[in-house]
Amino acid sequence: MTPVEKVKIATMFEREGLGVTEIARRVNRDVKTVRTVTSELERGSRSGELVQKVEERLAQDAVDEASETMKRIKDAKNDAYGIATFIHKLIGKTLNDAKKDNKPLSSVTNDIKVLKEAAMAAKIAREERYAVLCIKEDDDDDDELPNFTVAELTADEIHAMKHQQREESGLDDPDTVVVGELEVDLNGND
Repeated sequence: MTPVEKVKIATMFEREGLGVTEIARRVNRDVKTVRTVTSELERGSRSGELVQKVEERLAQDAVDEASETMKRIKDAKNDAYGIATFIHKLIGKTLNDAKKDNKPLSSVTNDIKVLKEAAMAAKIAREERYAVLCIKEDDDDDDELPNFTVAELTADEIHAMKHQQREESGLDDPDTVVVGELEVDLNGND
């Protein structure tokens, strides 16, 4: 059987929904031969469905993993901020208490050293978490300019956009466009 005949059978079977007997009559082949081709098609479509389900599952798993990673990154940053804030407040409280009690700052030197060690330990822990989550501490996106995608539109795409805009605005004149809430006549007429 030629590939062209197989395509004809596939078309009649899948698109037209014809039965094996009717297809065999139309292509002048025996029912057994046509049934073999349609069985191959059915196996292929089932395997196609399986491939599609696997691809959908992989895509969902990737989304779930990305979501979990983003949650962990957010948690790591919040934890780091919380610990840094806590240590900062403890240092401030220690200094304020010394000032309030009229003690020299040298009297709280050991307390400040302990808090410095706590800050260093928190820094090490933060760096380890950031390394595992691939967070770069010097990521400063504030200085970067946003990326814009520029694409050329075909004449058909422009026409479709104008048509859609006219439908949405209720305008029938092809020489009139709406910019914001302003109606503009492209021919300069009022």
